[in-house]
Amino acid sequence: MSDYRLLRLASAVDRSSKSGVRLDRGYARLFKGRFFRAAPNAPDPRDVDYGYGSIMVSF
Repeated sequence: MSDYRLLRLASAVDRSSKSGVRLDRGYARLFKGRFFRAAPNAPDPRDVDYGYGSIMVSF
């Protein structure tokens, strides 16, 4: 398993830092190798895509 995140600092000040609202979204893909495809009672052999989103409000 691996994880990759691209982080950049485009500005010294975050434009949403004073608003109290943070948005986060992401995507992950599970590449099923030979083990996951050939295991007993293995589900669908295709790769799986996941997506998520969240909103955090601070007050």
